[in-house]
Amino acid sequence: MREGYGYRFGNGLGQKLVTDTKRIMLIDDNRDVGLSLKIVLEHYYESSLKVDTFTDPTSALDNFETGLYDLVIIDTVMPDMNGFEVYRRLRELDREVKVCFLVPGKLYEDATRRLFPELDESSFIQIPIANEALVRKVREVLC
Repeated sequence: MREGYGYRFGNGLGQKLVTDTKRIMLIDDNRDVGLSLKIVLEHYYESSLKVDTFTDPTSALDNFETGLYDLVIIDTVMPDMNGFEVYRRLRELDREVKVCFLVPGKLYEDATRRLFPELDESSFIQIPIANEALVRKVREVLC
C-alpha cells in the first residue's frame, strides 16, 4: 500500500500526517465515459485518489504494474478485446488487485457472474449510474 505525506501545523510544530493515496485504472473504450468517471471520482476524493484512464485494453494491460493499482474498473463491452478477456489477462498479472466491471444492466451482471463465480455483488457497477452512487460503490470496494 502506498502512502503520501503532508504536514499539519496546528500547534506550530510540523507533525507528519500520513494519508493513504489510492490509484484506479479505468478501462473503457468510450473516452467521454472514462473522462466523466475520472472527473467524478477525482473531484470527490480530491488529492487522495488518482484515476488513470485507458480507451485501449491492450495499452492498459501493457501499462499495468502489479501492486500499483488498488482497483481496476473494466467496461465489459469493448471492440477488439471485451472486459472478460481483459479480466482473464489481468488475473495472470495480479491475482490480488480488486476489479469492478461496468455493466449495462442486470443481464450482463448475471452473465459475468456465471463466467466468474469468484466475483460478488461489489464487483459490478451498473451503468448508467448517478455520481453519488458511483462514489459510494468505489468507496465500498476500496475499504
